[in-house]
Amino acid sequence: MKIYHTLLPFSSDQGNIFPALSHVQDACFFDIETTGLSFKRSHLCILGAAVYEEGKWQITQIFLESPLEEEEALKLFLALLSSRSLLIHYNGSTFDIPYLSGKSTMYNLDFPFENQENLDLYRRLRPFRKFFPVPSMKQKDLEIPAGFSRRDRLESNRISDYYKKYIMTRDQTALELLLLHNQDDIAGMAAILPLLSLERFFNRCCSVSTSLNGSDLIFHSQEETDLPFPLSFASGPFTFHAQKDGMELISAGTEETLKLFFSNYRDYYYLPEEDMAIHKSVGQFVDKSHRQRASAATCYQKKKDIFVTAPPDFSLLPLFARSYKDKETFCLRDDLAKDPAASRQYVHLTLQYLLRL
Repeated sequence: MKIYHTLLPFSSDQGNIFPALSHVQDACFFDIETTGLSFKRSHLCILGAAVYEEGKWQITQIFLESPLEEEEALKLFLALLSSRSLLIHYNGSTFDIPYLSGKSTMYNLDFPFENQENLDLYRRLRPFRKFFPVPSMKQKDLEIPAGFSRRDRLESNRISDYYKKYIMTRDQTALELLLLHNQDDIAGMAAILPLLSLERFFNRCCSVSTSLNGSDLIFHSQEETDLPFPLSFASGPFTFHAQKDGMELISAGTEETLKLFFSNYRDYYYLPEEDMAIHKSVGQFVDKSHRQRASAATCYQKKKDIFVTAPPDFSLLPLFARSYKDKETFCLRDDLAKDPAASRQYVHLTLQYLLRL
């Protein structure tokens, strides 16, 4: 068994370069290399982890020169992981953690993960996949927009072949390629961690100003962001752009006659000739032949104006619809433009909606 120590490619004065980490001393990036996917039919090759010590991000790699060293190597690695309260990995919830858990059970070792916080970068970044200018959600692909230049050229499906080559021949080139692959996997995780700024961006509720362009309502925000790259997205009536110095959301307006439905329909009469509902306190003076009890579907008043589509859960302004069963709702464009609180909620919920599409 050999143990190697290297540094992440970040300067020593950048300890907390990751806004997602409030306390870098609590964090540990880790990645494992194995000869297969099943812990029962394969064994560990390399156990790698990076922790912040003495002002630097230090990588520790435990290289197994024989499968017989697996239990001892696993003990050392689990001790390193248990020294930190936050464990960071890429899709480790699917592979690394179950693999290590199975091996720990095999050797009757205590497994630290149940009592530690886990940050799976794959699962946290997956909701934002439409915004990444890459073909897939593989870690290597996400390293590109994160600005990380990987030195490693060894594909993951060749790990077992190169490890066997080293075990049989002690080929130093094979060893160097294996170590570099694991190092870059760990360094790549550290590089893509700032992409979580997308999470903070979409969860915030920023101050906005409004302007009109024809029938469209435009929301502007000049609050600075820590976005890693410009964002642009369009769907239906919404067009969205964002960069480091702010964002713009355009909601296309539509001029038509819509209905404002009242939930307390039992308190209303419906007037078929006028195609509208009025409260019983007023409707009692209307001839009975010209009125009827309102139902949920007929308890409305109509308004012709310019409307914009309301995002799900928007609640700070009256909502209009084309029919009672229509799930698409609208609010008055001009009322929204003049209401700062409603505008903030509207932008926040619209961005959440675009994210879920």
